[in-house]
Amino acid sequence: METEYFVIGETSFHGQLSYKDSVITTASPVMLLVGNSQLTLDGSLDFSNYEMDIIADLENADIQLVNQFLPGNFNSGKATGRMQISGEYIAPSANAELNCNNIVYGKFFLESIEFNSKLYVNDGIKNGVVGLKVGKGTWENNSFQSGTFDATIDNEKVIVENCHFKSGKD
Repeated sequence: METEYFVIGETSFHGQLSYKDSVITTASPVMLLVGNSQLTLDGSLDFSNYEMDIIADLENADIQLVNQFLPGNFNSGKATGRMQISGEYIAPSANAELNCNNIVYGKFFLESIEFNSKLYVNDGIKNGVVGLKVGKGTWENNSFQSGTFDATIDNEKVIVENCHFKSGKD
C-alpha cells in the first residue's frame, strides 16, 4: 500500500495510538516518515460523536505526500507547515499554514508559496479567509517577481479581496 501512495522512498510509522470507548487518541505525537518527509499527528478522533481534534505538522514534505491531502495535483516541490483540524469530521473547521519551495503546478513554477487559511464550519455554514503570497515564478512564457492573493469564504461564495502579481515595473 505504501508504494502505491508514496513512491518516493522508505516509509516508517512511529508512535502509539490508543482506542477506548470509540475514541482513537495519540499517546504522544505519531510520526509518519516517507523518504526525507515527515508528517507528525497529535490528537483524537471520537467515533461516538463524529468529532476530531487533530494537529498535523509537515516538515520537508515532498509535494507528492501533500497531494494526498490537498485538491489538485502538484508536480514537484517541498512543503513545511501546520494544520489544526477540529469539529465534526464530516465538516471540520481548520487553520492551516503552509510554506512551499520550488513548486511546479501545471504550467506554473513558483520559487516559494506562503499559504494561510482559516475555515470555520458552524451548522454546515462555512466562513473563513485564505491568504497566499508567492515569490518569483513563471507561467508559460510570462514571469513575475511576487504575488499576493486574499479571499474570504462566505458559505458557498469565495470573494476575492486582492489578487496582484508584480512583473517588472508593474
